[in-house]
Formats: sequence, C-alpha cells, structure tokens
Amino acid sequence: MGMLAMQDRDTASAENYFRKALQLRGDFDAALFNLALVLYETRRPLEAVPYLQRLKDTHQKGLMLLGNIYFNDLKNYTAAQKCYEIILKTESNHIPALHNLCAAHFQMGQLEAAESCLQRAKTLAPQELYIEHHLNVVKQRRQKLANNSQKNPASENVFCTESKTKCTNAPLTSNEIGNSKLLFYRENDAKFGDSEKDVIL
Repeated sequence: MGMLAMQDRDTASAENYFRKALQLRGDFDAALFNLALVLYETRRPLEAVPYLQRLKDTHQKGLMLLGNIYFNDLKNYTAAQKCYEIILKTESNHIPALHNLCAAHFQMGQLEAAESCLQRAKTLAPQELYIEHHLNVVKQRRQKLANNSQKNPASENVFCTESKTKCTNAPLTSNEIGNSKLLFYRENDAKFGDSEKDVIL
C-alpha cells in the first residue's frame, strides 16, 4: 500500500503505511528506506537519518541517501565519506559513490586525494563529462593555491580549518539518489575570483 501511495505521490499516506509496517517489523529494510525517502522528498532529511542508520550496510541506495544527507544537509563530510567508502568496498566501480567520495575529499580540503579520486572515476567512466569537469576544477584550484602561496607565503589555505561554527559552506545539491552529482563550490572560492558558474555542472 505504501508503494502504491508513493506512485500516486500521496506522501502522507505513504508515510503512514511505512510507519505501520515498521511497527509490525522494525527491521524491514524496504519500509525503513522508503519511509526515509518520503521524509527526504518532503524536505525532512534530518528525520530520515535514524531510519537510514538502521539499514544494513549492504543497502546501497540507503547508504547513498544517508551520505548525501550528511554531505548536503549536515555538512558532515567525514560521515558522508564513510558511507561512500562502504559502498565502494562491495562495488569498487560504483561511479556515483566514487564521485561523491571525491567531492567529500574536495570539501575537506584534501585536493590531492580529490584529484586522484577523480582521475580514477574518469578512467572508469570516461563518458561522464561532469567528472572531467570536476577534475579540471580541482586541478585549477590546486594551481591557484600554489600560485597564491608563491605570491604570499604566509597566506592560509583557502579551505576553512576552524571549528564547524566558524566555517561557512555554500549550499550543495544532489540529483536523484542513483545518479548523485554533488557540486564543487564553496563560498571561500570567491577569494580567488571564481564564480559559481565556473564550477557547477
């Protein structure tokens, strides 16, 4: 019934059915994931987290959604990284998870790791132009940082190293769970004269 309600875009009924299913069987993966998906699609991503955390590590769609919530809504890139790495342990060529892992490296200021990660993603999926675009973004950022360091050796890295309360990240978005593409853009990029148009897909 819950799936039928989702197909009819009756999210309120779908949520009710999935909650009832979990009352009968609390470890029902399909109900856990679909309830989390309903909550996510109705702009309640933080409410979805506990249900996604109860899923088995083999539930790839659940891990992708959880990773994206950590990334986009909680700005917890370390937790997002772990989700993507779990997927890659069982399916090393999972391109969306690999790309989003690269994005997590980028957001944490790990540019060398991000570049290496994107190089691998490009090798695995040369047809995906967004991967090549993001690889170029990382290369350009590394070059700008190197040039800036030469001009002003005392300058700090562009990526925030303060506590989370002092760090400001520009909003990031993702597309459908199965083909998630995270954006490479930070508010701090303006320091180098970049515009959001330079880095968004």
